[in-house]
Amino acid sequence: MAVVVEATIGVGSGPTGVACDEVLGKVVVTNFNAATVSVIHAASNTVSATVGVGGQPIGIACDESEEKTFVANFASGSVSVIHTPSNTVSATIGVGSNPYGVWCEETLGKTYVTNYGSDSVSVIHTASDTVSATIGVGNAPHGVTCDETLGKTFVAN
Repeated sequence: MAVVVEATIGVGSGPTGVACDEVLGKVVVTNFNAATVSVIHAASNTVSATVGVGGQPIGIACDESEEKTFVANFASGSVSVIHTPSNTVSATIGVGSNPYGVWCEETLGKTYVTNYGSDSVSVIHTASDTVSATIGVGNAPHGVTCDETLGKTFVAN
């Protein structure tokens, strides 16, 4: 079966990061130049909401069990937490300099954020929206992912 483009969906200026909440049927897109997140209703391929967040949002990830979306705001040194069902910002969390990549590890209730400008990773306790640890890593980390089975976190830098 060939893969085809089903639709092209217009969002804000400078779309960069994308994540999906399969439980709620939403796709979320960071708009780097607009300081917003576009929320797409996946079944209809339409933008259902636009949420204002911090400066230069880039990385994004969804925690379906907590019904939250975490957005790394590169210019603001913060993470915006969106309550996914209501499309509203419920918290803003200070992290390191130039946060970039985001990964939610739902089993342990943690969200990992790479801080490009601080050479670190902030670990957020997902239920309380607080930074529980900051871990020094190599130079200019970008991406982050976890292997929940092995209990390991991997950072690209």
